[in-house]
Amino acid sequence: QEERATLTGLVTATGPSAVQKGGKFGFSYVTTDLDSLLRDDATDALFIATRHSTHAEFTVRALAAGKHVFVEKPMVVSEEQLAAVTEAYEVANRKRPIGLMVGLNRRFAPMVGSVERALAEAGAKQMIYRVNSGAIPTSSWLHDPEEGGGMLVGEMCHFLDVMRFLAGAPAVQVYATQLRLDTDALAESDNTTIVVTYADGSTGTLCYSTVGDKVASKERLEVYAGGSAVHLDDFRRLEIIKGGKRTKQKAYNQDKGQVVQVAETVSGFRTKGQAPIPIEELVEVMATVFAARRSLATGQPEKPFTGSLAAT
Repeated sequence: QEERATLTGLVTATGPSAVQKGGKFGFSYVTTDLDSLLRDDATDALFIATRHSTHAEFTVRALAAGKHVFVEKPMVVSEEQLAAVTEAYEVANRKRPIGLMVGLNRRFAPMVGSVERALAEAGAKQMIYRVNSGAIPTSSWLHDPEEGGGMLVGEMCHFLDVMRFLAGAPAVQVYATQLRLDTDALAESDNTTIVVTYADGSTGTLCYSTVGDKVASKERLEVYAGGSAVHLDDFRRLEIIKGGKRTKQKAYNQDKGQVVQVAETVSGFRTKGQAPIPIEELVEVMATVFAARRSLATGQPEKPFTGSLAAT
């Protein structure tokens, strides 16, 4: 059954923007004052889609007000913010179940679900996730360490989440290295290879690049485990090789899981007071990102720090 939500209040930075967007999407009222929405008893959950640097502050305030939270990725841009959000979540849940969800939609894609089911009993997995991303100028706010965090924080969390989902075990070690470039127009940290070791013995390698040709496919995931092999291309083609047989799926339209993600989030908030992704995994993914960032600085493998919500 489709889960539906009522759109109550919309908060934007400026009045004209609020009026325009509120009318377009059918919100009951619009405002530039977040506190008015936090005080609104008719509002059960907040969906936060602001600049990356504000995600932690707004999430903490919403949780303190007893609201469920869906926040776009990345959940936070620093380890200090991760600790603050984790504490706010724990405090809020001492009173009643409060859900916290992050916009990591790819694990909800139908083809990723097929991969997970095909390899459910396969044991430790060797995963390779290659992302051929377009370059974003270094002058963009996305590359400001405190504002956007770069692609490492703002985008790579997507792909690390998929591998965490398929591994089914927490990350225990992270090593990262970056491409050496002779230009200030591109960020070296946007061209990063991250190798993650998981508690069950699985490994995941993320190769994120902005120096390729845009004609090439954007995303390709390969998984090898238990005598099986899986190849997923751009959420359009899936090949599962298992028991000597090939199974192929094709999709005319990409489905990266956004619709299912929102439906499951609304359902989870409404029926259980929980998000469809366990809080431990949300924290682990960001901790993996920050371990990769530390590894780029130290040149050494790093352990993810996940605080009191850690499963290990």
